[in-house]
Amino acid sequence: MYTLALMIVFFSSCTQSQKSKEKIPVIAKNLKDKLSIEVDSLKLPFIFYPERWFLNNNQLYVLNNKDSSFLSIFDLYTQKLIQWGKIGNGPNEYIIPSLCRMKKNGNVGIYSNALNIMNIYQTKADSLIHTHTFHFPIWSKEHGIPKAYTRMQQYDDSLFIGTSFMPKEIAVELLNLKTEKVVDAIDFSLKPSENDYSGPYECKISVSDNYMAIAYRYINRLEVYQISSLGFNLKLIIGDDKLQNDLYNKDRDDEMIYYYSDVICGKNTIYAIYQGTQVQNLSNVRSSLEIYNLEGENLNTINLGRYISDIVIDETSNIVYACDKNIEDDYLYYYQLLPS
Repeated sequence: MYTLALMIVFFSSCTQSQKSKEKIPVIAKNLKDKLSIEVDSLKLPFIFYPERWFLNNNQLYVLNNKDSSFLSIFDLYTQKLIQWGKIGNGPNEYIIPSLCRMKKNGNVGIYSNALNIMNIYQTKADSLIHTHTFHFPIWSKEHGIPKAYTRMQQYDDSLFIGTSFMPKEIAVELLNLKTEKVVDAIDFSLKPSENDYSGPYECKISVSDNYMAIAYRYINRLEVYQISSLGFNLKLIIGDDKLQNDLYNKDRDDEMIYYYSDVICGKNTIYAIYQGTQVQNLSNVRSSLEIYNLEGENLNTINLGRYISDIVIDETSNIVYACDKNIEDDYLYYYQLLPS
């Protein structure tokens, strides 16, 4: 037993050492000339204001806490709509619900940080059937609460990747919700110092089968990580490390350059929404869709013709579904990508 313990410690230390010593490629952005493709729109049978949304197969899952039913599930092929879930403390009710993307078609996770609970549901007929309940690792033992996870995506079985934003820290963690333990957390190379705030380092993540991409809001930078059941391993960086802390600390947020607003991981392709303008000019920008392979090569750059904040991708049909989160509407924009 003693020998086994030593072997585990040795293996763990070697893994961490390899992580820290590996030289990470930094790839300068070398974009292809922008292509322009036409935008079309799809009228929806509900008001589209997605706080969280994802596409699983042909099912669009949309969280909107302003609606009487906070979850809308819309089949893009058949146009069938399921609306479910109330705000409150009763059955099928949640306090400040959030949405977790599951890997299996027809499954959805709904969680509440305040209640420290995530319920897994399966869509069936016109409703949802509860299949499992998870709880998060306790972060504050004094108050018995988890971190305030703003985003949650399933990696595999009971392994999930959660993102939390606190005033002084940004955390991206691999969680085992069966054991209620943190398996690994990203040690960001760019992070706030002891006296800084986390705002200039805000980012979005997206997870695929064996890799993850991070896109930074105020840094012209994408990071690509390999994922396993043991944790994260940074593989490459696209862009630079130029910060905008000075403007943020002077409360001049509107003058900061807003770089990436969203990122999606396809099977072997990264799709990132790029703005590249000051925050105060966002409403006038024509957003771009940057498409990369896993080696950091820019495959295409597409002019989207208007401001787009968020996307989901149907890689099977080569369609990008897009929205402007600042607008409440019953239309969903979409773009038909050209065959690669």
